[in-house]
Amino acid sequence: MTSTKKEIAVDVTNVELVKKPLVPVEGLKKFSGYHFSPAPSGVDSNLLILFHGLGDTDRGFFNLGQSLQKTLPQTAVLTLQAPLRVPFLEGDHWTWYPAFDQFAELLTKPNPTETVANLTCVLQHLVGKCGWRSSSIHIFGFGQGATLALETMVHWSRTQHSNLGSVVSVHGELISHPTSASSTPVLQIYRSNRSIPHDSSRWSSHRKSTSALTLHSLPGLEEDESMLKGSEWDSVMTFWSKLFRSRSSWELEGKVSEMV
Repeated sequence: MTSTKKEIAVDVTNVELVKKPLVPVEGLKKFSGYHFSPAPSGVDSNLLILFHGLGDTDRGFFNLGQSLQKTLPQTAVLTLQAPLRVPFLEGDHWTWYPAFDQFAELLTKPNPTETVANLTCVLQHLVGKCGWRSSSIHIFGFGQGATLALETMVHWSRTQHSNLGSVVSVHGELISHPTSASSTPVLQIYRSNRSIPHDSSRWSSHRKSTSALTLHSLPGLEEDESMLKGSEWDSVMTFWSKLFRSRSSWELEGKVSEMV
């Protein structure tokens, strides 16, 4: 008995870039600051974008991103700093969208539309000019930054008809009411000392926003919206381990072939 095999070579002109520098774009100026760090390995296969919380800056999150780069494979990091100063406060305190009324009370129905649109333009630039696949762009958001990550995912899916790599939302809430679900994997992390059913109405907007929702509860009071620490990162790393790519040398050289 004889067998035959056929090799179908990949077109090297379509090989994904090894390095993807951040090409400057006007849209980045819509934010009060940003930091970018390419993958330490020299191979940019995944892009992790981090959004800080209300009243914070991006500096701590950039340090966090660089720490995560020691563990995550072939991962570049981008942090953006929110565009608006928090009113009534002096110093470096930023908000992603107007969040307070004239009496310094939190708005019950804030409107993130403008910032979501600006972020969408940045994502389009990352895909169209910097060489990233949308499916390789992962967003981590905390607090108000997590809400922005979720709203951006919804808007991206609706307007670009494609999915992002993933979203990790720590204490994020959806402001809008999605009518169609993205396939972007979402990890929603929250604190609670009681069991909240996954079909609870609390998660109705989340379920409508994505068909790939994972809920993870951490012990603590529901009003405790503190950042993750220590072993609380385990659920995030497990989630990412199934989604982040690590390209082989053959892939990088365009030598991958299909065996038939």
